[in-house]
Amino acid sequence: MDDKDDHHILVDDDYNITGVIGWTFARVVPAFEAFGPLLLTADLDDLLKGKLGRSLGDKILTKALHGKGITDIDLARMMNGPDVVRRFSFGLGMGMDLSSTEADHLFKGIISTATGIPLLQEMDLEVCGVDATMGCANYHCWLIFDTGEKWIVRIPRTGFSDVPSELVEYLVESEYATLKFLESANIPTPKVHGYGLASDPSNRVGVCYIMMQALTGKPYYAHEASTAQKERIIEQVANYLAELSNHPVSSIGSFAMVNNQPEISAVASNRFVALGTYGPFTSSLDYITSIIEQYMDLIADGQLHHKHSLEAFLFYHFLRENKDRLMSDGHPDDNPEQQQQFFIKHVDDKGDHLLIDDDYNVTGIIDWQFVRVVPATEAFGPSYVTADLGSLYSSSTGLSADDRLFAGALRSQGYHDLAAFAEGNEIMHRFHHGLADGISKNEARELLEGMVSCVLGKGVDDLDAWIGEMCIKCRGDPRWEKVEALLREQEAESD
Repeated sequence: MDDKDDHHILVDDDYNITGVIGWTFARVVPAFEAFGPLLLTADLDDLLKGKLGRSLGDKILTKALHGKGITDIDLARMMNGPDVVRRFSFGLGMGMDLSSTEADHLFKGIISTATGIPLLQEMDLEVCGVDATMGCANYHCWLIFDTGEKWIVRIPRTGFSDVPSELVEYLVESEYATLKFLESANIPTPKVHGYGLASDPSNRVGVCYIMMQALTGKPYYAHEASTAQKERIIEQVANYLAELSNHPVSSIGSFAMVNNQPEISAVASNRFVALGTYGPFTSSLDYITSIIEQYMDLIADGQLHHKHSLEAFLFYHFLRENKDRLMSDGHPDDNPEQQQQFFIKHVDDKGDHLLIDDDYNVTGIIDWQFVRVVPATEAFGPSYVTADLGSLYSSSTGLSADDRLFAGALRSQGYHDLAAFAEGNEIMHRFHHGLADGISKNEARELLEGMVSCVLGKGVDDLDAWIGEMCIKCRGDPRWEKVEALLREQEAESD
């Protein structure tokens, strides 16, 4: 109900109430909202300034309720409670044409009331505009409390891409669920404090968000590190992967919140956001096949890699023919049971997901939104953090010096099974890297040749001849006609 004193209560000259009006927005709500602190008794000046505490009107109404002798519902106790619901309902004073400072104060009051921790600083509202602190996918806002505690609020950037809103929401929920799952692991991940989805009617913020602990440190960039510093980082990453190996999961997928607990659900797209959600799976081959088929569908429809659709379609057609090899390489012969277990994989592990101090101690691991639970050969195999990107984008295959350094770090710590994965074939890394984004046709040919060499264990003598042979094999695929139509369109455009 719109229970401000200036409109809904009618009085006579002696201040006797003659009527209660303005019931347009009335609703039936829980008792703590119905009988909690009201706008009628609020000190609007304190409310707008974010000042905590009960008003004089709150205290007078509480005292009056104490004298009523009502025993079924303790109205006085509810009226004497915190004003979380009042501030929540009032929000940012919609329709009041507030200034940025007033909105900042209101927000500070809402957060402080809900958490019990007074905010030390006003938020710099520029973080919510064009000059926001942001990455490729998220805006970042800071919440700083009197206690010195600092949170970060990640808000997905949704106005610049065609990523479906349902997928955006799933990525937010999945990151929250992943971090909840990792709370039991000995890994420096940020503690999450809550999340909201734009489609949730109870989310008054109106956008997706996730609130988490702000970790100290700066991003790690391998090219800025000395050999000794790089070795220091790799040793720590080896420890963290060893810790993740202690938390196996029974199926492939990504985490989501089910009954307020993190559970395996559909895979959360991929780091290029090219796929939707799919799965979960209990079979590695089903997982691989699903990815391949999705890519082939998208390529044939002209939605992906349209500038080099031939190379792209052959890339995944070849992988479909050889999908058994993708999962067979790298498994230690002495531990076949590990093939039936699945493990967390940080998908966006380029290195800047590691936060470090000046001495190259890892202070945190961040950016968990695309995480998936995968077979061990993928979870512990060659990754971006140790990759030679020049080789990865070419037909030159084989492990990098850092891959071998990482395997050595695992072995020196006694993790021989994990070391075998780390120095195994880079098939799964190249498979998920795919043809990447924004590459030229020549680069696509290089990546195709590298993938073929990686799977077959030998190079291709004549790539054009190999492509011709594969085109003949593709004629049995019902999508091939679409690919041929795309090729004709490309030829017409080039004429």
